Amino acid sequence: MRRILLAVIAVLACAAGAEANLMDTWQEVQEHLAAGDIGAAEQTLQILQDQATELEVQRMPAFAAALVAWAEAHPGAEGEALVRVARQLDPQYPSSYFLEARWLRARGSQTAALKKQLAGWIAMVRYEPTRPAVLAWVALAAVFALGLALASLMLATLLRHLRALLHDVRSLGGVLFRPANAWVFAVVVLLLPVFGGLGPVWLGAYLFAASWIYLSVRLRVWAV
Repeated sequence: MRRILLAVIAVLACAAGAEANLMDTWQEVQEHLAAGDIGAAEQTLQILQDQATELEVQRMPAFAAALVAWAEAHPGAEGEALVRVARQLDPQYPSSYFLEARWLRARGSQTAALKKQLAGWIAMVRYEPTRPAVLAWVALAAVFALGLALASLMLATLLRHLRALLHDVRSLGGVLFRPANAWVFAVVVLLLPVFGGLGPVWLGAYLFAASWIYLSVRLRVWAV
């Protein structure tokens, strides 16, 4: 039992020491960047990646974010080199793709910028912190598109059958009242939600329901 406990303690001590070396190496990277020595920073970043491989660390998003932030403040060849390193540290970090897309647009490479932008959106779906927001945005856009399609269908249906509806209501008013009051009756019936203090959405739904009898069987299935 004592041997097992000692072995566990030894393993934990080695892991803690390796993590400490990783943070020390990152500290050296920051020092090189602060001094403007990009070559030394890239060499130290390679050491950092080797240490991460030994620790079986697959992604380092915090380090990648710091490198992208530095590259954004220092555009040019040095910034582009660090963006590539940041992508090696975490291929799913979205900001590296969006930063490259912005640089490409500034150079006039619209097609390449669009590809990087698309890659950034895909990375946002894969990246855990941004995935819920992206999925929520996609769901909201889908609901909005569906609502817009239904509203367009309702408007097209109303415009197509409004004349026939107005004619039939006016004819009914001519039967119930004097011919002079038939138009007044038609206007009141068609604008009934407005006289009831309701808004345009209720008016559209009311007129769509009133035009239901003019719909074909296929349109009624779509409307349902």
